[in-house]
Amino acid sequence: LAWAFQRVTSRPGTPAELTVLRKGLDRRLTAYAADIPAAKKLLAIGQSAVPTDLDPAQLAAWTVTTNVLLNLDETVTRE
Repeated sequence: LAWAFQRVTSRPGTPAELTVLRKGLDRRLTAYAADIPAAKKLLAIGQSAVPTDLDPAQLAAWTVTTNVLLNLDETVTRE
């Protein structure tokens, strides 16, 4: 999570930022683990093939989390 934050923002995440992201990721992991069809539905969007050797709940949770990172105002505007 810290690595992903660093890659998209070009700076280390603060402990508070990483805590918020971790809590969100944990919520999504729990939700997708309880609803695998929802995870597979999310992963069916797009043109890339879904890897069959990865846990769909993990992949869906990380997909949403990286979407959050890529949509941070700081990431989009680069001010």
